[in-house]
Amino acid sequence: VKAQYLHLDTLQRGPNYYLLKKAAVEGLPEAMETEEEEVIYKTIDQVPPSLRLGVQRRLDNNTLKGDKEGELNVTESMARAWAVDDRLRYRTLEDIPAGEFREVIALLLERGYIKGRSNGVLDLHDDMVRMYVVNYRAGLYR
Repeated sequence: VKAQYLHLDTLQRGPNYYLLKKAAVEGLPEAMETEEEEVIYKTIDQVPPSLRLGVQRRLDNNTLKGDKEGELNVTESMARAWAVDDRLRYRTLEDIPAGEFREVIALLLERGYIKGRSNGVLDLHDDMVRMYVVNYRAGLYR
């Protein structure tokens, strides 16, 4: 079941994902060679900062919801896969690198060409930001 979600979450990337396995250490009893249980994060605060952006984006988009008690139940593998997917996404204007990229996006926000969500989330992919800048340089927004 986990492989199915990993496949769907990485469908648009190439290569999609890598499957790695630790080599067994010789001489250990067979019971010690079993894999460890995966870490499960119940709240956003439990997710390590390096993995938090991907989880937060899915919460903002309502593609991830907690259970009845409000627990997220996000595995470390899920958070890691989402972090890779989100490494080139900018959640807010402040996440965009300072300089021309941020200035152009700020201008387009001010003019109403780009509208974020009500909570200030833009969720722009790096390629989208680049295209806005190219279009701006070409004079399309003047």
